[in-house]
This record gives sequence, structure tokens and C-alpha cells, in this order.
Amino acid sequence: MLTIVHSTCDQLNHESSQATQTPPYLLLDKEKEYFHEFDYDLLDSYASQTIARKVSKESMVVFQNRKYSVPTRYIGNTVQIKHNDNTLWIYYNGELIRSHAISSKRFNYTRPDMEEIVRSDLYKNRDDDVIDEYVERNLKMFDEME
Repeated sequence: MLTIVHSTCDQLNHESSQATQTPPYLLLDKEKEYFHEFDYDLLDSYASQTIARKVSKESMVVFQNRKYSVPTRYIGNTVQIKHNDNTLWIYYNGELIRSHAISSKRFNYTRPDMEEIVRSDLYKNRDDDVIDEYVERNLKMFDEME
């Protein structure tokens, strides 16, 4: 596959262009004087734009087809998401409510969010040991899912 890519690049760069009648590789040195330095600040501002998401009934927001947990009190509300390559920050009305490492896992829960979800729904009247066991088992299961 790589051979095909190199062959195609070589072919495209060494054939005369219809527009200039000159192979592109010969024009590169001349065109370099018009190149500008890359503006990394522009990239940072683009990457840090906020994205609005509604919190699902599962107490999750979707980012890049992955789900990330937030506290249950935000269910039904719209939150703002900021991110970089490694971290996702979730805000509500300008206040940071949760951060997650960006992950390839489908479901990304924090332990406090999982405990809150379990307490509010499935195991309302159960003791802490039962809830801890349930949360631990489910967090492991979610970690194993891809």
C-alpha cells in the first residue's frame, strides 16, 4: 500500500502541471518564499471552541461518538464542552462540572457519577456495600467494552 502512495506522489510531483507546464517539485523552492509561519494560537482558539450538548437521561453527554458522565442534577440541561487532544471539560453556566480524559471507550463514567446514578434509580434503598459492589462491577464492565 505504501508503495502505491509513494509511486503516486512521485508521479504527481514529477509530471508537468497543466497550469504551469512545470513539474511541482521544481516550483517548491520558489514558492517557499511565500510560506508563512504557522499560527499555533489560531489552532488553539479553534480547538478550544465550545460545543453544546444536552445531558441524556443516562446522565451522559456525547462527544465524538463516545459518552461521558456528568452529575445527575444536569439531566435534561444543555452543557458546554471544551476539549484538547487529551481532555474533555464539561461546563454548566460557565462552571466546570466534570472533566474526563478523552478515551476510545464507548462509555466513560466517573465513580461519583456512577454511584449517584445507581443511588437515584436502581438501588434507592440499598446499603453502601451493595451499591459499591454494583458500581465496581459495572465500572469494570464498561472499561472492558470498546
